Amino acid sequence: MRRDDQNALVVEGSDDSKIMKNVLCSVWGEGVLAVLRSRLGPMARLSFSQPCHLLGALVIGEMVCAYQSIVHPAIAWSTQTDQNPNAVPMDHDADDTARLTLELLEARLRQAEYAIYGHLDGNANSVKRKSVAERLHELEKGLDMITTKSKVAEDLLKLRARHPDLFYSPDSEDPPSLLDLPSKSAIVLSSAASFPLTASSLTSIRDTPIPEAERSAKIIATRPQVAELEAVQAAQMKTIASLKERTAAVLQRWYSVDILQSGEHWAEIESRIDITEQGVRRAEIARQEDEATG
Repeated sequence: MRRDDQNALVVEGSDDSKIMKNVLCSVWGEGVLAVLRSRLGPMARLSFSQPCHLLGALVIGEMVCAYQSIVHPAIAWSTQTDQNPNAVPMDHDADDTARLTLELLEARLRQAEYAIYGHLDGNANSVKRKSVAERLHELEKGLDMITTKSKVAEDLLKLRARHPDLFYSPDSEDPPSLLDLPSKSAIVLSSAASFPLTASSLTSIRDTPIPEAERSAKIIATRPQVAELEAVQAAQMKTIASLKERTAAVLQRWYSVDILQSGEHWAEIESRIDITEQGVRRAEIARQEDEATG
């Protein structure tokens, strides 16, 4: 089994035992091995050269528990056969373990497809009747389709490329944090005041009763009436906007015609009154001068 220039699986020979023995190597590769080393301990010590499919690395966290019961004997047996060709298989022989592993990978792929697309394409029984090589090609094809057609998978792959540490558990031998116990206690105690509030909020959310189905059905049945009311409200909003525009035009006309022009008329009248008062004063002064000389 190898990969061609387009990184596709190519199966050489017809020995299904060898094909099934290399299922883990060909499909999942180094990403699975790294997780198995951290989760399963010293028994998982193999070296694979095939590249790991990125989507397989994303779902590996979900598959580790199942690998503990199925793949662990296969890894131990493969390690023994690499060191000693005459080693006796463990409880599960290589063929059965490889078949179970292949079925598990197919089930996980169907779960991923159902979680992303909401439906399953194809028949699982027809897939099981195919040969190991064809099933491997189907796995590779399904993973490639999820990677290329799903926006969610694409975003997950980008997130994994930027932050690969988020998808792998830290090594148990490394300390989880560089902070000492008093520093951790101080961090926890600084947020202790918010714990009761958060607990009460969660309790209130939990105690919130879910409405009955009949009430929800009645609310859904009023949707056409709500749509009609929304249309009426939209028409009223248009009418109100038109009235606002007309009111603004009337106010502008009243201010420009009544207020400004009235002010101009009053100013003209006041100027004429001033001129008349000046004429009257001149006439009185002239009359007083005539009386004084006469």
